This record gives sequence, structure tokens and C-alpha cells, in this order.
Amino acid sequence: MRLRCPSCNAVHSVEAWADEDYVVQALTTVAKLPREVAPLALRYVALFRPKGPRGLSWHKAARVLKELYELVSSGKVSWEREEHPCPPGIWAEAIETVLDAGITPPLKNHNYLRHVAVERAKKAAARAEAERERRRAYPYHRTNDGAGPKPMAEVIKQAMPQEKKAEEDVDEYKRRRRKAWEKLQQMCPQEKEELFARARRHPTANFLPLETVVINLLLYGEGNATDN
Repeated sequence: MRLRCPSCNAVHSVEAWADEDYVVQALTTVAKLPREVAPLALRYVALFRPKGPRGLSWHKAARVLKELYELVSSGKVSWEREEHPCPPGIWAEAIETVLDAGITPPLKNHNYLRHVAVERAKKAAARAEAERERRRAYPYHRTNDGAGPKPMAEVIKQAMPQEKKAEEDVDEYKRRRRKAWEKLQQMCPQEKEELFARARRHPTANFLPLETVVINLLLYGEGNATDN
């Protein structure tokens, strides 16, 4: 059986990799991850590959995967003295958000993932609390004409436009990000130098690649450069 690396397209047999201790460690860790997270793990690890032609070593890949497993298996997420329950589904959503953010490797650590995960965990907790309050206050969802509870299928159908609106928001964000990148390319050298200097001083430069901080500054300004 031969496997192809999705990042560099290198092809090797399973047998060729099986003798490498770090390869075995990495693949074993992926196998232990929850089913929601496992399919995203290798794509996430690829964000840690170094700049230039050098690929990500199996030693570092095994370490990053081990750290990811420890985060996910804890069932919680901590960020700036906050701690919230964080099931695998939320971790998977957070990883997908990081993957879709257009980050330029290499990531320095898992801080950006934790930041995204804690925001999603807080929103999930707020939704759950609101739903509990709604059920306590009014256990049945009645129709406008007072004829009784609506069928669940109808309630779900009414919620679908909100999901569609969320998808449209994502498309709009990607469009704006492309515009920001085009604006960066059109800047004169002095403007670029000043912008990159601001990015280096920005707090998010401690856990985001510099290019990502620059784009976020163009999108949101100084106050919201962590939004993605």
C-alpha cells in the first residue's frame, strides 16, 4: 500500500514509513483522535511546516499531533484565565476555521486554535443556556394562529435561512480578504514597511504569522486584528 502526502505529493509505501518511530507515533495519535477531528488533523499539522523548501519533519509532526490530542481529549479549552467545556465537535469547527483563515505557515503554537475554540465554546454555552431558559419559560413552540405546537420539521425549515445567511457572511469575508491582499500588493515600499512595523508590534503577532496580522490590520484596524 502506498500513501501520498497531501502537502508535498511525496509517495512512499506504508512499509517504508512504518519503521520510523516518529511516523508510527504520529499515525497512532491520529487514530486516537475523535472522528470529528481526525480527518482534519494532518491538514492542521501542515500549518506548522517551515518556510522554504524544507518539509515538516516527522519528529515535529508527532509532537504537534500529541499536543493536539491532549487539547481535544481534555474536553475543555482555556484562554486568558477562561475555561469552557469544549467537545470534539467544537474543536473540529475551530480547526476548520483556522484552515479557512488563509494563514501563511508556519504557526508558532496552538494559541490561535485555542482562541478560536474558546470563542465557539462560549457561543455554544450561551445558546445552550438560552435554549434551557426558553424551555423553562415556554416548553412548546406554538404556531402564530395558536393551533398548537409546530412540527419540528417546520421549525428546522424556518431556521435554514439563518444558516444560509451565515454561509453568505463567510463568502463576503473571503472576498474582503482577497481585496485586502490586492491592496497590500499595490502599496508602495514605504507604506508596506510601516504596515509591517505595526504588525510586528501588534499583540496577535505573538501567535499568528506576520502576514496574517498584516491582512487583519487592513481588514479591521488595530482593535480587531484577531478576527478571522
